Amino acid sequence: MRLPTVVALARSVRAAAASVSVMFFGREAVARGLLSAGLSPRPQQAPLFTLPGSDAALADPDRWYLTSFDNDAD
Repeated sequence: MRLPTVVALARSVRAAAASVSVMFFGREAVARGLLSAGLSPRPQQAPLFTLPGSDAALADPDRWYLTSFDNDAD
């Protein structure tokens, strides 16, 4: 999966930073695209919480596109 906007962002940021990291939960193809664009995975991932009794399919990454910006705990 090509992510031209993310590639441009990573190139731009590298001028001022040694690395760019990301936390992502979602489709594997998107995760591979983020890595191939030059982003590094964060060393630890935040847990994803679902309500007890919720649909088990909610744990399927293909249904999500979450980044660390989607974190309500901050």
